[in-house]
Amino acid sequence: MKLTNAFAALAAMAVLAATPALAEKRVTISNWTSPNHATSRGHAAFAEMTKSEFPDACDFKLFTGGALLGPKPTLSGLRDGVADVGLLALTYFR
Repeated sequence: MKLTNAFAALAAMAVLAATPALAEKRVTISNWTSPNHATSRGHAAFAEMTKSEFPDACDFKLFTGGALLGPKPTLSGLRDGVADVGLLALTYFR
């Protein structure tokens, strides 16, 4: 559990350091799989763990089921700032 918390803290710091969302204190997560899929649950767990460790750091907004970005537009959406975190399937990108 300590290792998981440490990983979540490091991942949160990396996301916050690499994203312009820090100014708004919101991190947008786009996941095109269903809300019950393991990756969606993983993103939700990441957001919850980070929020519990750093309650005032930022707010997370999780979009699942392709509500924000689909599989193919995710990479360009991350580049363009539509989302700060996204699921990339290597079958769509070389």
